[in-house]
Amino acid sequence: MAIADYIPKRVIVTAITNAPNAVVTAASHGYTSGEYVRINVPLNYGMRLESVMAQITVINANTFFLNMSTLLMDPFVVPGVPLTRAEAVPITEILENIAT
Repeated sequence: MAIADYIPKRVIVTAITNAPNAVVTAASHGYTSGEYVRINVPLNYGMRLESVMAQITVINANTFFLNMSTLLMDPFVVPGVPLTRAEAVPITEILENIAT
């Protein structure tokens, strides 16, 4: 049995702002406004967002807003030697988002 592959795929997150609507930087993310993503930020990045689901609003090809506040969280800092990646993973049940 083949495992479904979603389009767009997961992307590496390189920055998240501390803001009422956090801005996420992920180069060439390919997402569209209204999509839901799961944000996975390992604890060694400071900001605690492990498997947090949020709806997004796209700003441009490399950034999008989360519909959640990160004001009271520790700042997002990429560790010197990241053992795991911070990433955004699309969540959808819309069939046209599943690659065939």
